[in-house]
Amino acid sequence: MKKLLLLIMVISLAGVAGASMWIRPTAGGPGNWNDPANWDGGGVPIVSTLVAVLGQEPGDLAEAQVTDTQTFGKKLSVGGEEYSAGPGAAGAVLVIKDGGSLSSGDNPAMSFIGYSADAKMIIEEGGTFTHGHRLGLGFVADVTGIVDVYGTLNVIANNTYLGGYEEAHVDAIGKLNVRGDGVANLRSLADDRLFSYNDDSIVDISSNGKIVVSFEEDASDGAKLSEVESAEGRIAAGEIVAYGVADPNNLLAVYDEFSDSVIVTAIDDPLDREPAYGEFVYTGNVDLSWVNLGPPDVWVDVWYGDANELYPDPVLYVDGELNETGVTVPAPEDGHKYIWRVDTYFGDPAVGDPNFVEGLPMAFLAFDDLPATVVMDTPPTATWKNEPTTLQATIDDDGESDVTVTWSTDENDPNVT
Repeated sequence: MKKLLLLIMVISLAGVAGASMWIRPTAGGPGNWNDPANWDGGGVPIVSTLVAVLGQEPGDLAEAQVTDTQTFGKKLSVGGEEYSAGPGAAGAVLVIKDGGSLSSGDNPAMSFIGYSADAKMIIEEGGTFTHGHRLGLGFVADVTGIVDVYGTLNVIANNTYLGGYEEAHVDAIGKLNVRGDGVANLRSLADDRLFSYNDDSIVDISSNGKIVVSFEEDASDGAKLSEVESAEGRIAAGEIVAYGVADPNNLLAVYDEFSDSVIVTAIDDPLDREPAYGEFVYTGNVDLSWVNLGPPDVWVDVWYGDANELYPDPVLYVDGELNETGVTVPAPEDGHKYIWRVDTYFGDPAVGDPNFVEGLPMAFLAFDDLPATVVMDTPPTATWKNEPTTLQATIDDDGESDVTVTWSTDENDPNVT
């Protein structure tokens, strides 16, 4: 009887302790996180799973997608992991799709995007990744970890580290790209280990993307000022850049009293791309335009397509045009999102060539009918009794096209008769 009881206890403990799981290679494209057949353990990682790994070994599945709500227990590692004897699978990609949500459990440990092999996580618009501990982008020497945020990244219980975590990993690179309408909620920008030991590690903000550092209810004014100063210092040092360019005049770091947070945003697109990200246009032919930067002669590729997501990339629409700065494209479908991207190169068009610059994906939405746009500057003033009085505007929408603007004053204003 005692032997039977002991056997039962061992089995029970093994089930509670959890295990490292990794996603299996599959043919025919990306594997869905929620499909048990894609995992070595025959089941989807849950709270009791200690480690969920993508790209455990060379040849493992290159891409996995999260399409619904999923949780891993302790840590996530994309591109190998610390308990593996060899390097992970280079090029592993984790995509959090629109409507997908991936989060750590109640007792998380440090997770990695690019532990022992190059890897990337893409958080699409409408997707969310939440981690309750440190998140490292790039860890082992010569490894690059990239996170593209078009949706929401939450790492607020601990800090995010770009480019290694220890001095021995000085050659690791981490890149956090906050694009489109993406929001990266981080705990702090003040930690010296944020950019670790590699000068090539950066935070790149573009379009409407923003970094947000929120505060606890009892945070002091000094702590808030320190975060603003840290953000400004990182901008000045070229650690936080806009549109891939280190330009302190093109980034803004402010304390927002309404949300009790420090917000870092980009100001202007140096390529002046139109339509801008998220812009509404009429269906029909749409003019795309941009400015080329660099030497006098620049070759241009334009990628364009109709899609409801940012990945995969659109198709090649213009191939190798010299000094092109605009093209007209069709956008016939009402309510559709259209994606476009401009790549430039000065010599060899091969990806990876030092002169090749891959552009940012831009997205606009086309509609048969657009809402009216009302733009008003500072309200004008009128003078009663030789004193200026500010007029207040009231807008009455009387239909699809008629809008009435009524100017009035404060009835208690002593200057009004």
